[in-house]
Amino acid sequence: MSTTEATNAADLAIFAGAIEQICSEMDTALERAAFSPIISESVDRASGIYSSIDGGAIAQGHRGLPIFTGCMQYSVEAFLDEVTVPGERDVYMLNDPYRGGTHLMDVRLITPFHVDGELVCVLANTAHWADMGGAVAGGFGSRSTTIHEEGLRFGPTRLVRDGEVDHDVLGLVLDNVRVPEERHGDIVAQLGALEVGRRRLTALVERYGLDGFRSFADQLGHYAERLARAQFLRLKHGRYETVAWLDGDGVSSDPLRVSCAMTVADGRLAFDFAGTSPTCAGPMNSPLGASKSGVLIGIMHAFPGLLINDGTFGLVDITVPPGSFLDARYPSPVAGCASEVPARVIDAVMALLGQALPELAQGAAYSTSANLTVHGHHEGREFIMYFFAGGGYGGHAGGDGLTNACATISMAKVPPIELLEEWYPVSFARYELRPDSAGIGQHRGGLGARYELVIEADRADVSFLMERGRFAPPGIAGGGDGALTTAKVVRTDGTVELPEHVTKDQDIQLRRGDRIVVEMPGGGGFGDPGLRDPALVDRDVRAGYVGVAA
Repeated sequence: MSTTEATNAADLAIFAGAIEQICSEMDTALERAAFSPIISESVDRASGIYSSIDGGAIAQGHRGLPIFTGCMQYSVEAFLDEVTVPGERDVYMLNDPYRGGTHLMDVRLITPFHVDGELVCVLANTAHWADMGGAVAGGFGSRSTTIHEEGLRFGPTRLVRDGEVDHDVLGLVLDNVRVPEERHGDIVAQLGALEVGRRRLTALVERYGLDGFRSFADQLGHYAERLARAQFLRLKHGRYETVAWLDGDGVSSDPLRVSCAMTVADGRLAFDFAGTSPTCAGPMNSPLGASKSGVLIGIMHAFPGLLINDGTFGLVDITVPPGSFLDARYPSPVAGCASEVPARVIDAVMALLGQALPELAQGAAYSTSANLTVHGHHEGREFIMYFFAGGGYGGHAGGDGLTNACATISMAKVPPIELLEEWYPVSFARYELRPDSAGIGQHRGGLGARYELVIEADRADVSFLMERGRFAPPGIAGGGDGALTTAKVVRTDGTVELPEHVTKDQDIQLRRGDRIVVEMPGGGGFGDPGLRDPALVDRDVRAGYVGVAA
């Protein structure tokens, strides 16, 4: 198709669907080939296509983790700044939090896409590796005070040169991580997914021609901008403010404050985080890319029809004060930055959007991935099991919140417990909905889950990096708050041990028969509980969702 031909909406929709499908196919290829359950079962990964000029997002798979929506484009931007002449068949890897990354376990692979020797765009994916070395297996240490305690860190590093893996670089990585054979399988899966994307994108360019491809990509960006502006114009102009809290940083018991003000004007949104807590000692600092990604995810939650495209994000201005814990700088530790800190940013953004457009208002979600890592040796094999559970979303004007849902930062699924019991020396005594975890209201919050994990290895250790142990998901418009996160270790003699900082602790030694018990929060309620339909109250009581007193 030549660029002189008129482009109608149908043509653009076909192109948009085709380029998103390429990203989704890369996602599927990655999860099917990955060795780690966190990727293959929980689908903690994302793939995308990005501008070769500034790294801006062109498309991302619709099932990719939202937290990577913003972060990947910042990583690609760092890659383009530092690698000025990337080879046509080269692949670079990057996990540096300060170069658009998140925590060290989220590894990006980035490759340029050329046509006739000309750089056209960039392909990239991210996958959560189950370990990146460091002091605590799995990377979710709660007491780290520098990034060096958290594991191996690298900026744009060439892994593949002219289509051939550099085994010296690969060996350097595998020599510094636990369970290297599993990490090797994951990196091969990421490479394979990029190759799938390269083949499919080549076919797409052949279909449209290079000029046609660039024209459609440019028009897609303009369409994404128009679509977003139309939604933002629904918001009432003005300035809105809110505050959200995190339990603490794992080193200190002092809570962390997220202050955010949103200004709505002329179809644009501006977010200012002035007043946010300063850099903290522990691992709850968040690099700028992850913090900004939290803003973008909050917007996408409110307006799910928007496109993951730089045209959408170009209407959003984000100001994060230097020196705050939302602008982590070297050597600040950042283990909680991908799952816990951006979740609270999302809470703040969604609260602000609800102020500007009341039909968007809802109780807060549970907003914690509640990271649990069990590490040990069993029958001559080292293992690292990562687990998280579902929680509740907030009630809203249209009804009750979601129950046992994925975290707001992700599309990740709770891994099948039957498979975990097969792969690791653990058993689940229970995984069930947690009664009375939801905030009451005219429309109650969704329920959280609770689980009881039994250790079947002779020796193991567990680490917690969670949130919502001190600040419950707040209700709105008279609705009640959701429950708090609780976590504990129950010894075989019945002794109960709690995490040192409510939801954070590391390297707690376990023996066969010890149990880990975690209860997840439900969402905040919406509206006066006295206005709830009595039939719904009766249903909830009979189902065991709430007690008679509630």
